[in-house]
Amino acid sequence: MSASPEHRLRAVFGLHLSVGRTERTIDRLTNDKGIAVVGGPITADGLANDARHPRCYPGLAKLVPSHREQTRALTRSLRVKPVETFLVEDASESDLCARSLRSAFRAEAEGTPYAPEQYDADKFTANDVVQMVNNLCDSQATTVYFSGRPRALSQLVSALGKRGCASRPFRVVTVSGASTLALDPAMDRGALSYGAGLTAEYTTITHENAWTTGRPPRSGGSADDFEALGRLVKSPHGDSPIGDIGPTGLADGRTITAHDSALTAIAGIRNRVVAKDKVPGQASITVAWPRLHGRQKVRGAGGWICLNSYGTPYDKAVAIVRLSPDPRRHIRFPKLAWPEGKPPGGSCTAEPDGQRRTRRAQAAPPVDGKGLPKE
Repeated sequence: MSASPEHRLRAVFGLHLSVGRTERTIDRLTNDKGIAVVGGPITADGLANDARHPRCYPGLAKLVPSHREQTRALTRSLRVKPVETFLVEDASESDLCARSLRSAFRAEAEGTPYAPEQYDADKFTANDVVQMVNNLCDSQATTVYFSGRPRALSQLVSALGKRGCASRPFRVVTVSGASTLALDPAMDRGALSYGAGLTAEYTTITHENAWTTGRPPRSGGSADDFEALGRLVKSPHGDSPIGDIGPTGLADGRTITAHDSALTAIAGIRNRVVAKDKVPGQASITVAWPRLHGRQKVRGAGGWICLNSYGTPYDKAVAIVRLSPDPRRHIRFPKLAWPEGKPPGGSCTAEPDGQRRTRRAQAAPPVDGKGLPKE
């Protein structure tokens, strides 16, 4: 299709889960076929180009924050001390998502006095999760960093609803892979109201209320950009210019991300046009993504998409949501958060790698063995 004058395929967009099949597909498209790819909600840190491997997947662009970026946004927003954190993690080495999440949360929990509670997703039993909860009760931690897939997270939340230390409140936090948890019929929603309370919070790639409620910032996204998508998907009887795609919810962010990945692919292709009515060549598209920042940024429904020189997003907004104990209202949207701690400026251009690392090192105070700031 990419070689055909009839089809003129120039990009593939919208790939989904961070699993081995997705990695193999991206590798074949970019390395074997030279076809540009714009990922959808793929978040694993290793499934990307970076400073160490700038051409690992030539022509790959991502538009959602990686696990590392999401955990940074989350912990900066929640302001949790490492000494108060407790890790529960999938020990799998073959699951890209689990491996990436584990690394990201360990970096944020550096200084915790507690060894990680690990599990095997294929052999996870009710007895395992009860023992984890007992160990949590014996600790002084207040916040659980969860690294794994939604099924095990659902079991953990349900088990916390029967914990022996009912007088202690806890908070479980994780990232966007938990977006299906709110509709999981197996999860005991009553756990959120048990004893002194349980809060389950996670980042989402975006949320339908992110730019239309409260007082969102003036940069990083806008209500106008979100509402443009809303008009397309809510238009009745197929009178939308793209046709009727049927009942479509925007709450979990997946439709928004699919839309924005298409928008990014289109922006990159249009930026490579050099002559009227002439479709740019395939090789031209694979180098399009590093130009999408500043004036060329993509105004996605989920927020600005500003790509760095490796085709990954810089300081992309994430929404932090909280599970609701009310079964009629699955989640609540408290706020937006940013990997850099604040929205991007108007140019939304990433800093050079070396400068960024230096600034982070200067911003992080030294800590003692308990994760507390040194005097």
